[in-house]
Amino acid sequence: MKKEFSSDINEIIYKETSSNGLTMYFLPKNSYFKTQVGLGVKLGSFNECGYAIPNGTAHFLEHQSFHNSKENMFETFSDEGASVNAYTNFTSTVFTLEVSKNVENNINRLIDMVMTPYFNTNMINQERKIINSELELYSDNIDWKARFRILKNMYKIIPIKEEIGGNKNSLDMINDNTLMNVHRDFYRTDNMVLFVAGPISPRKLSEDILKNMKKKYNLERNNLHDKGCYKEPKGVNKYLDSLTSKKASQSLYVGLKYTEELKKLYGCLKSQIMLEILFETIFKSGDSFKDCTASIQIDHNIEKGFGYSILKFEVGNNNTTNMINETKKILQNFDIDQSNYNIFKTKKKKVLGEYISSLNSLEYTMNRFINNHFKEEYYFSIPKKIKSIQKKDVLNFWNVLKNNYDVTFLIVSK
Repeated sequence: MKKEFSSDINEIIYKETSSNGLTMYFLPKNSYFKTQVGLGVKLGSFNECGYAIPNGTAHFLEHQSFHNSKENMFETFSDEGASVNAYTNFTSTVFTLEVSKNVENNINRLIDMVMTPYFNTNMINQERKIINSELELYSDNIDWKARFRILKNMYKIIPIKEEIGGNKNSLDMINDNTLMNVHRDFYRTDNMVLFVAGPISPRKLSEDILKNMKKKYNLERNNLHDKGCYKEPKGVNKYLDSLTSKKASQSLYVGLKYTEELKKLYGCLKSQIMLEILFETIFKSGDSFKDCTASIQIDHNIEKGFGYSILKFEVGNNNTTNMINETKKILQNFDIDQSNYNIFKTKKKKVLGEYISSLNSLEYTMNRFINNHFKEEYYFSIPKKIKSIQKKDVLNFWNVLKNNYDVTFLIVSK
């Protein structure tokens, strides 16, 4: 078992890699009452493009993993005082567990549940109806709808332009054979990671987990038959689009689609940090949109195979055409002069402070740690990466960025 001390956050994390390739991380937090567990599988909707599988399969398999021929798994965990859940995103499926007693037994039960799903035609048909109902609920969420519309306008090929849950037609194509084949190829220990944080004994917990797995599972490695994803061409599907909803306040969404060149300098994690600090500097410094009262939300997602930013302006009474022109002008003309670099340094401290504060949430830490693990990035290296950013790095990154993005706009109104 490897022990690593992260001096920037004053934390010790333990890492164990089993003979079958399962990577396990243990973060002792003795001042906490509950233990937070995440079991991540490197399978999300993005992976569906390299396989002849319907859109929504990864999410469907997540749902189906909770089915068992003998018991209701939600009730079983609840009877143990544990709370279990799961989610699927573009690049992973994560099963989460929050538990305050019988930690070893509940972790082993979670692993057993995920590794040995029960595929039954009646249950699959029932689950299909549940997922269709979920999708209908999301279709009423204007922000969710707008974000996937702008992704669809950004991306020509790769499936992040499609909803993670799929659609009615793709769900109808999913059957027990589809789920069994995908589970066999992806739900392998060497394609998974376990993260545990709380009042735990890492060595004892690790030994107990490995002992349980050796009794039940074939621990031989499996070579995934990943054909790789289609290469996304430059350009966007639609430069300007509109969406109307009775529930909507007037908003402007800006989608920036990045080429793979953006990540070559600094990798996924540092590129995302640089984007976060740069966009805080550019759009939240007080100098942008001087004649506008718009508030702004900014999200970045930099992964292997794709990268984008989505900016959402609450427009109010402002002219959307003027805002589109102003946004384009800012992106084209922004310069890293000494004044802007001083703002950048202030924003850098803010981002570092927010990261340190976020570590108080074991659930948030677990989710971000697993996400970065699948990018082959170490989440606890963020403070070092932030502190290492110098003016030359900002200049280099900005020069690459402004020549390696395409933009699309979406106007949302009543």
